Amino acid sequence: MLLGAAVAGVCVGLGGIGAVGLAGADTPRSDTVEAAATGSVYVPLSPARILDTREGVGARQAPLGEGESIDLQVTGQGGVALSATAVVLNVTVTEPDENSFLTLWPAGTARPLASNLNWVPGRTIPNLVTVAIGEGGRVSIYNNAGRTHVLADVAGYFEPAPLGGAPGPAGPAGPAGPAGLTGPAGPPGPKGDPGTPGAPGAQGEQGPQGEQGLQGEQGPQGEQGPEGPQGEQGPQGEQGPQGEQGPQGDPGPQGPPGGATGFAAVDGDGAVLRATADVAVTRQGEGDYRLVFPGVDDACVATVSLLGGMGTAQVELPDSDGTVLVSTFDNLGSEAGLTDNPFVVVVVCP
Repeated sequence: MLLGAAVAGVCVGLGGIGAVGLAGADTPRSDTVEAAATGSVYVPLSPARILDTREGVGARQAPLGEGESIDLQVTGQGGVALSATAVVLNVTVTEPDENSFLTLWPAGTARPLASNLNWVPGRTIPNLVTVAIGEGGRVSIYNNAGRTHVLADVAGYFEPAPLGGAPGPAGPAGPAGPAGLTGPAGPPGPKGDPGTPGAPGAQGEQGPQGEQGLQGEQGPQGEQGPEGPQGEQGPQGEQGPQGEQGPQGDPGPQGPPGGATGFAAVDGDGAVLRATADVAVTRQGEGDYRLVFPGVDDACVATVSLLGGMGTAQVELPDSDGTVLVSTFDNLGSEAGLTDNPFVVVVVCP
């Protein structure tokens, strides 16, 4: 059957099959159509989807944008042979957002100024398209405006037809001819492989011992062995000479004036640093202390001073049980109070 009788509008020439759009055409018949003018045959296929931009089949998963084109691999897909020269596709657009059209053409060639499928926004439009296959077995698809998803189902393909008819079946074998004369003897064949070795013979008697050979040269010295365990500690040596005397230490705090009956040096937390007799110190509150000097009475005189020599204090004289009350120091600036300043209490009796 001629190609023109099978698919309306397909242009056939010696240069191959051009891309045409068949709006509303059905899938070609399931028999083989011969293209007598070009020496091509049409091979129908069961429909197979080879492009769906909604699912990322055959191209990226995204609509085809304005002025954008993609190259679709058709040979080796959906049953299309690698020898195919053109392909029949049922092309569909869906979810378009503007008026536009698609153009299909062989990959690797200039895009023609033609459309294969036209639509308005919001419609799903199919069309049957026959297009020659270009570089790498691919066809190019172009969208003119807006964005739309594109689907393509392969329906069949064209491939070159054999130039002659198919070879006929082989004929029956003829009768055997008479036997020919015996030919001359051929040259000797190549030498065969050696045979397998025979079993070893019995061991002979041991011969006489030979003379002793010369002594060999001494071998190189071996590597040093690992370090042995540490030996026991030896006896202690004699005491060395006495060292030089160290430097003199800082002088201690100043002692109480002569004739004092008792004194006590107290730090800022109420702890006794140094004292005479059995002095008891009690912290009464912030900056207030109670000191007891056994054996003194209210006839004695108490004085208080900071170890650094700065400031004065409010002091109550000893009563009959030897108690001295020390209150907060004055003139200490921002460090007022006894909490950060050691002080000395001196009690003198007449």
